[in-house]
Amino acid sequence: MDLCKCGCGGEVSKEGNRYISGHHMKGIKGPNHPNYGKRKYPEVAKEDMELCMCGCGGRVDNVRNKYIFGHYWKGKKKPNFSGPNHPFYGKKRPEMTGVNHPLYGKERSPEWRANMSEIMKKDNPAKRPEVRAKISATMTGKKRPELAGRNHYGWVGGDRNYWHEKARELFGKDKCEHCGMTNEDHVKHYKNGLHMHNALDPKDYRVMEESAWETVCVSCHTIVEKTLCA
Repeated sequence: MDLCKCGCGGEVSKEGNRYISGHHMKGIKGPNHPNYGKRKYPEVAKEDMELCMCGCGGRVDNVRNKYIFGHYWKGKKKPNFSGPNHPFYGKKRPEMTGVNHPLYGKERSPEWRANMSEIMKKDNPAKRPEVRAKISATMTGKKRPELAGRNHYGWVGGDRNYWHEKARELFGKDKCEHCGMTNEDHVKHYKNGLHMHNALDPKDYRVMEESAWETVCVSCHTIVEKTLCA
């Protein structure tokens, strides 16, 4: 395919096209725009606007509109556009990604952000009971190991037990490094395996280095902890 003539570097989607959709006027703003200062549609008072075609009796907000926003499907059965029924299912739109996206590098105005914040506080779709119930039903019984522990987007460091288990996997030994008690004897006597002791002062459980961890029994763990705190 040919490259878009606007200079963005993207390819047109159809043979014979010179521009990616929406790129023919890219970069032309303000007084340089050919329609600057021209009104495409006449000004019409609210009471003179057309009636909404859904039959609700209200008037549209713009002379171009035939329906009040959200009224097009009023009383109609919406087609299923989810999954394979969606027109863009399985299709990629590289012309709308990265630098080719019309909002790339742009920041929303403070007024827009404040307005959107108020809208989301009043009605956040993700917090609607029916949406939460649907998400819960979809995810119930499913495990996502790729989002466990450090891989989770909400990871904040984990608790002490997590780091001890991690250290055991990496540096754990079969006997206490102080008295020589084996893990097998420890399980028989204390009903659990040997402990992992963080030897750093101050303690930092996130340091995964062999010099920072010791394999100890319960008795020796108590002694080394007292020595470290003394």
